[in-house]
Amino acid sequence: MSPGLQPLGSSSDQKSRLFDIFRPHYHTVLTFANNSIQAAPIRTELEKSIVHTLLLLPEGSYNSNHRGVVIDTRGHACDAYQVKSGQLKVILIVRPDGVVGAIV
Repeated sequence: MSPGLQPLGSSSDQKSRLFDIFRPHYHTVLTFANNSIQAAPIRTELEKSIVHTLLLLPEGSYNSNHRGVVIDTRGHACDAYQVKSGQLKVILIVRPDGVVGAIV
């Protein structure tokens, strides 16, 4: 699922999938936003907790922080989670078993 995710700061040929990122010992919070500034308040609060956070940005978007940020180069993650292009922020909580537990 979601091929074509490029970790920010990596080479263009270094791609990953969301299933490569999910782990069975923690929840993962996926934040879809147009840029890192929109997601900053959410990510700041979540980083104090025990969940793993990941910011997914569309190709060509602005980002000021490389940690925990991937570029959805082909829009597969947005398609898979039914996030419409241009939506301000969408937050999904993915359970350790890989199932979406909540959409905020």
